[in-house]
Amino acid sequence: MKPDVAIIGAGYVGMPLAKAFAEAGRNVLLRDVKVEIVDGINRGESHIGDVPSGELKRLVAPELLEEDLRQLAVVVLSRVDHDLLETAFA
Repeated sequence: MKPDVAIIGAGYVGMPLAKAFAEAGRNVLLRDVKVEIVDGINRGESHIGDVPSGELKRLVAPELLEEDLRQLAVVVLSRVDHDLLETAFA
């Protein structure tokens, strides 16, 4: 299964946005630089209160491939975490 849209940043903006796309029938690739967050999402465990784990679990399909994306949404950080930026762009 190939994604229709990719969202960079699985925080309190990216996660609900990914959920909205998925509930609208889109295949979503959600990326984040924090491995523990990605691992949790792949298990259907949410770290965002607005997206309960039960709802996330039914939307997760870990077999999505990254190639052939048709759209890309970039979620901008609302506060700058310089350590995170160094990790993301190293």
